[in-house]
Amino acid sequence: MPALLWSIFNILILLLILYAWIRVLLLLRRHIGLGLTLVVALSWLLMGGSRSDSPGPASKARNLLAPEPGHGQLVNWSTHHSATLTPLHQLTIRVEGQRTAAEVQPTGLYTTVSGWMLGHSWQPLLGMVNKTANGLSYNIFLLHEWKLLNARLYVSSEEYTGTLPAAPARQAGSGEQ
Repeated sequence: MPALLWSIFNILILLLILYAWIRVLLLLRRHIGLGLTLVVALSWLLMGGSRSDSPGPASKARNLLAPEPGHGQLVNWSTHHSATLTPLHQLTIRVEGQRTAAEVQPTGLYTTVSGWMLGHSWQPLLGMVNKTANGLSYNIFLLHEWKLLNARLYVSSEEYTGTLPAAPARQAGSGEQ
């Protein structure tokens, strides 16, 4: 609930700023004319839209189980799960690994956070996957940044735990390829 209220607060601040900029543009239009006002507004938009803090869409999710990035392993099974962080945000977890006749060995853990990100940012810090009697259990630690107009105000570390169904181990002589 606090995350939802924080997002609504961010929207209200953005609307107040938008209202103030509209009033400024109307005042400029009255004093310098429509053409120069459009040039000023366009230059403000170009300057404000030229910076970016995010790594961009080309960045990949980091494997939280791998000791060294870039050393991919071949896997023959995977499972995924979604957990609710807030009413507006979903945590998606993907575990992959090797499945043999005797056991399932997780080798990869990937997380993504989706939803309406206004006022929030989550980054995975670390994760663990353990084998249990009825599947796999996971612990994921996320860095949660509370932002106001994209300025970081508060940072906290949050832990999310749960269970995942594991792919059944192969039966000897089952003929699976």
